[in-house]
Amino acid sequence: MRTITATILMALVLSSCSIYKVMTQPGHIPLGEVRTGADRGQVEQIIGAPVGSMSDGAVVYQFADGKPGATKLRALLYLAGDVFTLGLAELIFFPTELYLLDEQNGTAGVKYDQANKVASVTIQRRDGQPWRW
Repeated sequence: MRTITATILMALVLSSCSIYKVMTQPGHIPLGEVRTGADRGQVEQIIGAPVGSMSDGAVVYQFADGKPGATKLRALLYLAGDVFTLGLAELIFFPTELYLLDEQNGTAGVKYDQANKVASVTIQRRDGQPWRW
């Protein structure tokens, strides 16, 4: 009996990868609010602190944007699936989290005018591809 209980407990502990992924995923960033005319404080409140600057004077920000509408409540579904299938549901849940619901990493180059208002914004994925809205 102890062996069965230990095996079930070990399967549940090892099968919580998708639950961990859900709980550590960043929230959605409203990048549409980073637009011409916004002030520097608003931009840094939305995206975070800058990580550097470019030779043309643009300030560089890096961010991780979670999926809009993706809720952390799905962790309860994953937990129930893990319990009822003894961890086999992770064969579906974890790849779903990795490839469909994973955060999107990006960079933003923002140029400010003399009044610290946004003059221009360029947002792209970290690999240099255009940002997918």
